[in-house]
Amino acid sequence: MARPQKKLDEKQVAQVEALAAYLSAEQIADYFKIARNTFAAICDRQPEVFEQYKKGRANAIGNIAKSLIKQAQDGNTTAAIFYLKTQAGWIDRQSIEHSGANGAPLEVIVTRKIID
Repeated sequence: MARPQKKLDEKQVAQVEALAAYLSAEQIADYFKIARNTFAAICDRQPEVFEQYKKGRANAIGNIAKSLIKQAQDGNTTAAIFYLKTQAGWIDRQSIEHSGANGAPLEVIVTRKIID
């Protein structure tokens, strides 16, 4: 006889949105004392659970992004650079050119010391 499929009740479904703002799907599964694959199966069977999960994640990301943009606008250079790198495609490129004076090849000088 097959085991009955687990299902989240209305109260638990409502909790998923709040939990998703801070916890991963695996951690939410732990919170409900179920396995990660069971939580995934519940999300498949109960689309409202997955919708609440996505909504909670989106709200959290939106709040953090809003805070990051505010910090960048207020002069936080690190926040501005991070935002531009992750959202605007900015890339840091460093080029190191090794050459001697006036672009000539490097002169390598080897010295040896004899210690008695």
